[in-house]
Amino acid sequence: MINTLVIPTMLLFVLNAIIGAIAYIFFWSIKDRNVIIRQLVLAGIAGYIYWYMYNTYTIPNSLISVVIGWFAPDFIEAVMEKYKPKHDDT
Repeated sequence: MINTLVIPTMLLFVLNAIIGAIAYIFFWSIKDRNVIIRQLVLAGIAGYIYWYMYNTYTIPNSLISVVIGWFAPDFIEAVMEKYKPKHDDT
């Protein structure tokens, strides 16, 4: 018998990953349909993998901390660069 919380929890992880992909698509103004589909599919797969790791192993919270530490500076710099005021030097 399947625990009734397993499917909703898994869907929550997948949905959260897809929400992140949608945010990525809008933030970078991606218009290419193939890139959008790729981003959404890979996000869903990553959400499932993370859910599986979360339920099977004890490393995900520390693993995600490492991933955030690895990518956060690049992400923050990219946000700052995107919204930096443009100066006309002419």
